[in-house]
Amino acid sequence: MNLPVVTLIGTFRKEQEKLLEVYQYLSSHYYLLSPKDINFTNPDVDFVRLPDETDEEVSTIEERVLKSIRESDFVWLFAPDGYVGLSAAFEVGFAHSIGVPVYTDLPLKDEMLETMVLSGVDITQNVSSKIYQPGRAVAGLQAYYKRASRRRGWDDESAKDTLLLITEEMGEVARAVRKHEHMSRDHEYDDREISDELADVQLYLVHLASILSINLGDAVTQKEIKNEQRFQKRKKSSD
Repeated sequence: MNLPVVTLIGTFRKEQEKLLEVYQYLSSHYYLLSPKDINFTNPDVDFVRLPDETDEEVSTIEERVLKSIRESDFVWLFAPDGYVGLSAAFEVGFAHSIGVPVYTDLPLKDEMLETMVLSGVDITQNVSSKIYQPGRAVAGLQAYYKRASRRRGWDDESAKDTLLLITEEMGEVARAVRKHEHMSRDHEYDDREISDELADVQLYLVHLASILSINLGDAVTQKEIKNEQRFQKRKKSSD
């Protein structure tokens, strides 16, 4: 069985013994994506680094943490005495914006962060059972393309126009994949060309949702909740 993926964030320079306990528990019960170690070279400063990160820019290290959060089933926030530093607060906000749930054991001192984090959670319980909200990330893309369409003069296109564009682009995707898989004597498409075609389909899809006044983010989240419920029901019946 695949283990749920978790990223550990928080204040890593306080209560080192408790931090070690949390780190060891997450490492043994889940797939801990980040951090890969807690033997920091500078535990007394606000932004800690591992030995192989000493020469890296802060932005590079932080991008790696955000990538881990994006790939996680949930995030565990280490917040001794309810304290959350600036970096951790930023990471909580990022996780919230893409719909990845954040858990911690103690109530947080910051009222706003309390609305984004489920506190009072026992780490020894199954803290990854709550489905996250993937539609939040889709909502960001839809909002972006709505602005882009308005700027480019495409916001008056009809649902029929956009559906035809999607159909046309799906044909381009099929052609690109066919050539990539050597199903034709024509020259191969490279991965960049396939990614271009897939990106077009994605953009036209969110464009169609905007034309139809559908919040695609909410729709994706609600549909995934239904999908997860069906999956759990089938899993229970097969056990």
